Amino acid sequence: VIVLASFFGGFVGMGSFIASIHYSGIGIAVLFSSLYPIISIALSKILLKDNLNPIGYFGILLAVLAGVCLCFVTYSDYKFDLSGIFFGLFCAFGWGAECVIINIALKDNIEAKFALLIRQGVSFSCFMIFIIILMFYDFIPLKGNINIDSALDKIIFASLFGTLSYMMYYIGIQKIGALKAMGLNISYGFWAILISYFLGAKMIILKLVLAIILILGSLLSNL
Repeated sequence: VIVLASFFGGFVGMGSFIASIHYSGIGIAVLFSSLYPIISIALSKILLKDNLNPIGYFGILLAVLAGVCLCFVTYSDYKFDLSGIFFGLFCAFGWGAECVIINIALKDNIEAKFALLIRQGVSFSCFMIFIIILMFYDFIPLKGNINIDSALDKIIFASLFGTLSYMMYYIGIQKIGALKAMGLNISYGFWAILISYFLGAKMIILKLVLAIILILGSLLSNL
């Protein structure tokens, strides 16, 4: 079950997100992938028989709408390519499915850190196999050097926070269930904007208002 969740979340979800960026740009990728809570709600009803109260559903809907509006305010490179839209929606399906499927596994008292270790291992293995296949059929040229030295410290720093974030997410799913954990997880847009202001980004009132609406919706999902 953990392997299946890992496949959907890591390979299908992140792989489709990258593909959507390739075909349509970051704006479309973020826009359509942000719809993953809707997938989680539908799958939770089918697989977990899990439900929120009306205020909880309203909170998730409010947070999703605020996130979508933030996409339009933040990004300007919208190229409505069908392939990009498809992969954006496929990404939402992958992330939504992972949330629900991993909840099934974590109900069996499996430690979240063990589940995360499997998740990262499966994702890495799937991507490596996929890349090797692409190289074998010459879809990826085997020449040229990629220099990441200048950004290596930032990559490592971001990876540590990403791993910590997923650890907290899995613990949240185990403690309070898929829907409530997912409702809090979608608040990342608020924290990203808040941190960007502390790092010197220009404050835009509309973005700040939408970020506050997003965090309010996220909190309402757990009432």
